[in-house]
Amino acid sequence: MSDDNVVDFLGLTSLDISADKILSAATEMDLKQCVIVGRTQDDNIFFAFSMGYGPDVLWLLERARQALMDSAAAE
Repeated sequence: MSDDNVVDFLGLTSLDISADKILSAATEMDLKQCVIVGRTQDDNIFFAFSMGYGPDVLWLLERARQALMDSAAAE
């Protein structure tokens, strides 16, 4: 069976999505900067970022947190 006619859902969901799918979508977004936070299969935290200045990383994380809070409040 082919996935050629499957359209990815772009809205909010309470279901888990594979990390591979999220990372693949991110590579198509022409990102200027990024922060990746995840958990490995053995429950270790993985953290990587493209910025060299720590406060910029925190600012981006806080902006993402605010966007998540705003989208949850809009439901």
